[in-house]
Amino acid sequence: MSNSSPARQGTGLLATLLVALLVLSAVVASLGFAPVGTANANTGVHYVTDSGLEVEDASGGDAPRNEEAFPDANTLDLPGITLSADGTALMTLDQRQGSQTKLSDITAGSDITVDPDDKQAIVVTSEFNSLDFASANYDASNSDSDLTYDAESSASLTVRETGLPEGRTVEAIDPSTDTVLDSADVDSNGDVSFMSLPSGNHEVRLEDTSTQSSGGSDDDGDSASDVGDEGDTPDNGGDSSDDGDSASDVGDEGDTPDNGGDDGDSGDDGVEDGGDETSGPREPSGETSGDEEWVEPSEFHAVDIVDVQLVTAPANSVNATSIVTLDNPSTDDQRTDVRFVIDGEVVEERDVVVPGTERVNVTHSEILEEPGTHESASNIATRADDGGIIRTYDFEIGSVELDEDGTELASSSAVPPSGPDDADTGEAANARGTLSFALLGLVALVAVILGALYWRRSD
Repeated sequence: MSNSSPARQGTGLLATLLVALLVLSAVVASLGFAPVGTANANTGVHYVTDSGLEVEDASGGDAPRNEEAFPDANTLDLPGITLSADGTALMTLDQRQGSQTKLSDITAGSDITVDPDDKQAIVVTSEFNSLDFASANYDASNSDSDLTYDAESSASLTVRETGLPEGRTVEAIDPSTDTVLDSADVDSNGDVSFMSLPSGNHEVRLEDTSTQSSGGSDDDGDSASDVGDEGDTPDNGGDSSDDGDSASDVGDEGDTPDNGGDDGDSGDDGVEDGGDETSGPREPSGETSGDEEWVEPSEFHAVDIVDVQLVTAPANSVNATSIVTLDNPSTDDQRTDVRFVIDGEVVEERDVVVPGTERVNVTHSEILEEPGTHESASNIATRADDGGIIRTYDFEIGSVELDEDGTELASSSAVPPSGPDDADTGEAANARGTLSFALLGLVALVAVILGALYWRRSD
């Protein structure tokens, strides 16, 4: 009877070890767990996307939502903010949300899109030593700075989703000197790009030039130019999409408001023509047309309404920011009309393009002063294949309650119409996290045992 040689025994043990590690690694991977970055006690957590975007997270914020930091090769998704670039780029994230989003040490080898949940996105297209930005207010009467930056050479960036109509001119003004640092026109997507911001350290106030000549008030009733206006509500006509507002271009070709300009009226006009299957006077808020079909928000599948949030912050009374998160499951861009409704009145209408297979946040900020409970809602629409319009009924975003002094008593966000995002609840995520660590510990234990057996048999 022959005995196996130590070399053969060692080879067998190594093979067993390799098989065990491969099997257990596959089990861990199947649960969706993988390292999302390397921790560093001094600077926070370092993330790198497959495309080459490197982000040093010094914000002290929560770990990646849903245990998934990288939804695709270009994107880093953190609670409160999403960052993406399709190539090499570097930056430090100092503050995700709040009155300002703060960035530093930016090297934009490729354009970096920075999209906080509580304010408009910006696209950084050059190097900055630091860049802080707030929710932009384009009214000339606003005295607050919209962004602050420090750059060693001429810098450039794009402000997304301004809500202003195409062709409107926006000036970047240094409020300390009233110097116009740069100016640009709003493009067809509602974005404005500043390509020649001077070097140095500057505070910047963004001003819609049409509000400068009218003392800071919008005189055309166009709600799309009122993004950020404090306490702004539509005029007596109530139609937030009139006077050439680009938001009305989703299907409203030549459509004119009725005499009442009702926002969310309870009349029967358009119900039968719209093909709504429900009975009674229920209608989406805002102007409707005869070629519209109205559906429940959960049945609207051109884009998925995956999240809604109502974020509040102290202002003159309360600044309430309504956020609707839209996800486009198709590979084709989807043009979507988004209406924001406060207490039954349409206060803003936005024409939004949701890129294929991407997710965007659409926001509206409103100053609330009156005591009582205020309800924030929305409805969205897109053009159907047959040329008609499919619009959702209103869905709730959230509510905020103010006392007699206009101080916030309570606020809450609603459940999104599409249901909770395809993510774990906190308890499920914690349970899966515990299981993943247990499996990783088991891998380490097996490695130690097999290693000890190998050395014992080789002696």
